[in-house]
Amino acid sequence: MLRYPKGCFTQFEVNIGYYPNRISREATLRDGPGEQFRILQRLDAGQRVGRQSVRNPDRSRTPPRRDSRNRYAWVYALQGGRAGWVRTDVLVPDAGGWADGPASADFEVGSAPGVRHAPRSRQRPRFTLGRRASGRRVVDQRDVYLRYAARSAAFSYLDRGDVVALHWRGRHYVCVEVIASSHTPEGTRGWVASAALRAQR
Repeated sequence: MLRYPKGCFTQFEVNIGYYPNRISREATLRDGPGEQFRILQRLDAGQRVGRQSVRNPDRSRTPPRRDSRNRYAWVYALQGGRAGWVRTDVLVPDAGGWADGPASADFEVGSAPGVRHAPRSRQRPRFTLGRRASGRRVVDQRDVYLRYAARSAAFSYLDRGDVVALHWRGRHYVCVEVIASSHTPEGTRGWVASAALRAQR
């Protein structure tokens, strides 16, 4: 059977959990892990954010927190729903009961009532969808989510002018490898909306 290329995951292999946190003092949500990156949203003290876990193919209820980069953690903001990077030193634990991901698509790591505390039930894919792809493309939009799987949790950003290599073309999404980006390390693989890419000139 034809398989997806390495690093081109399906939703069955993702299963992200979020740790409930709140902001201890005024902070900013950014599109990269550092003060040099663009501000997406200003966060007030007390605002709730969910800190992302590692990818969770074993479907654990308590996957580890994803490592920080340059003392920034990837979170999503409950108010506004945007995801991005925030300084780790402004995060403090929250009681939870709300941190089940953007659009409630994932689950909260914890035991507070009111939300899911385990990965959703998903069937293992029995066949691949789409086809292999090759060549390079340029990101043609600002702040494009790079996702673990098509229509799955985002884990980084690509920005206009970044260069990626194509590995798999699905419906509306393509699996790519980062060739050049100021936001995401070279060699990272993930899925992006195909409409966000253009051919190299």
